[in-house]
Amino acid sequence: MLLGVSVVFRAPKIRLNMKKFSKGVTLVELMIILVVIGIAMSVAVPGFQGMIVRNRIITQTNEVILTINLARGEASRTGGLVSVVAATPTGANEYGAGWCIVLGLPATCAGNVIRRFDGLTGETTLDSVENLTMIQFNSLGGVLGGVPQNLDLCYPDYQGRRIEISIIGRVKSHVEALAGDPDPPAIQPNC
Repeated sequence: MLLGVSVVFRAPKIRLNMKKFSKGVTLVELMIILVVIGIAMSVAVPGFQGMIVRNRIITQTNEVILTINLARGEASRTGGLVSVVAATPTGANEYGAGWCIVLGLPATCAGNVIRRFDGLTGETTLDSVENLTMIQFNSLGGVLGGVPQNLDLCYPDYQGRRIEISIIGRVKSHVEALAGDPDPPAIQPNC
C-alpha cells in the first residue's frame, strides 16, 4: 500500500469546430441517399421473401416427418393400430387442410385423436401420391398393407419435397431437382 500518493486521471479536452457540423445535408445528398436505399430494398426484399417461403417449406416438411414418427412411435408403444388421417381431404391436396393422429378404429379425426395438426399456411399443398387420405401403422411401426406411401409438399414456383414412408415406417425427404439439372434424382415430387 502506498501512502501519501494520489493519482488523478483527467480526460483530455476535445475541441470541435462547430462551423464544420452546422452545414447539414443538402437536398441533392438526401435524394442520392434515398435512391441508394431504394435500390438496396429492391434487391433485398424479393430475396428475403424467397427465404421466408423456403423456410416455411422446410418447417412444414419437418412437421409432416414429426407426425409420421409420432404415429409410428404410438403404434409401437400401444401395440395397436395408429393412423394419420386427413381432416378434410380435397382433390390434389388431401392433407393441406390439416390432419390428425388417431388411435384404433374408426380412423377419423372425430375418433380417438392423439394429436391434431392445423392446415398448411400460404399456398402450400400436401398431396398423397397414392391418393390415400389415411396412412396406417401396425404395432411394429410399419405401414399397414406393406405398401410404401408418398406425400408431395409443394409451393408454386419453389422446390417441392417428396416425403417417402417406407414399408417399415422410415421417413425420408427428397428435394425437387432444379430446372435444367442434367442428372435429376429418381425420386421427384410431382409439383
